[in-house]
Amino acid sequence: MRVSSKDNPRFKQVRSLQQRKYREKYGQFLLEGERAVAVSAANGTAAEIWQAESYRGEAAVAPAARYIVPDEMFAQLAETEHAQGILAVVRRADLPAFPAEPNGNFLVLAGVQDPGNAGTLLRLAAAVGCSGVIATKGTVDLFNAKTVRSSMGALLTIPVLTNQEPAEWLAKAQQYGLPVLATALQNSVPYTTMPGTTRGLWVFGNEGGGLSEEWLAGASARYCIPMAAGTDSLNVAIAAAVFLFHNRFLTEGAHGD
Repeated sequence: MRVSSKDNPRFKQVRSLQQRKYREKYGQFLLEGERAVAVSAANGTAAEIWQAESYRGEAAVAPAARYIVPDEMFAQLAETEHAQGILAVVRRADLPAFPAEPNGNFLVLAGVQDPGNAGTLLRLAAAVGCSGVIATKGTVDLFNAKTVRSSMGALLTIPVLTNQEPAEWLAKAQQYGLPVLATALQNSVPYTTMPGTTRGLWVFGNEGGGLSEEWLAGASARYCIPMAAGTDSLNVAIAAAVFLFHNRFLTEGAHGD
């Protein structure tokens, strides 16, 4: 279907998905770029595909509804600086369902603010085989353009929950016997001393302030990464990678599966 008017109701609704309130209202988000659209088309999560008239790639081959718009209108939909001329509208309801009874390792984003970090953490969670990602209130929207782009398709494959309350998950951890594994500089032990686990909440906090007292008080264990003198912190995604890949080493052996 060709759309040539910026007053087209569907065009206006898709454009509104650039804002978090409308992503939440409609339960949809935008996925930009050939690779991401191809993944979405392959796994059936692309509800619609929008492309610029000048687009000549093949990522749009999918059973989803397709809309073709003038390049200047597509530029109003895309949020990347050098858009590739194609994007998908994805319904959150079509994403993997979060398990009703949590059992496995879950990555918890507790106040992570940087969208690039959040996307990298999603990608990490998928890479180490986490059962899901939990984002608490105060965490950046996992469905904003930069986070979606940084996740490199992981958002389409791993179950996520957003706007969660820490108290609720601390209670669930107790209910289901999940250890709460916190990262902290104070009153913690080196991560190399931790036992491997196939079940737990791995909690990573705000880039500047770390974890809240609520999480620290409810933690089963606190771990840190020993660093050279004169340094006291790492990027949150790098720190998470150290912990989660070390845990995978402990539980699966040197080569994993």
